[in-house]
Amino acid sequence: MGAFEDDDRVVTLFDIRVDDSHAGYIDAVNRGLQSEPDQRYLSQFGPVGSERWWACYDRGELPVKVLTGPVTFVGERVDMYDETEDVVEFVADGKPRVYGRADHWASVPIQVGDQLRITRTRVDMQTPTGPCRYLIDLQAQWLPGAGEA
Repeated sequence: MGAFEDDDRVVTLFDIRVDDSHAGYIDAVNRGLQSEPDQRYLSQFGPVGSERWWACYDRGELPVKVLTGPVTFVGERVDMYDETEDVVEFVADGKPRVYGRADHWASVPIQVGDQLRITRTRVDMQTPTGPCRYLIDLQAQWLPGAGEA
């Protein structure tokens, strides 16, 4: 992870603390939390994206995972539904992670061998139909040409 802190080529692709790139998704998560029978998460942390929620994040009270790894594929491919998708794939923790380029990074020239770092949290809740987990990507950063260094 040190390369991301020490390299002036790092580009922040999104940061939900300072932009509204995921506002619709966050609204959906908060609606789900409102429907939770005991509203345990809201009682403990407040609504996702609220000042109280960010204060909990800053104190290390939210579960946070940082996914860092090399880009292994960029471009169009056929998904399991036989539809073409335009994606960026990177490997973190030994697993491929896939993001739609149109939704996230179409305007950025990400290439195979670059590095991505995604900071993520999760919201676990109990709904009337059973448990539900939302993954919330807080920030995405790109280190171009990292494979060349």
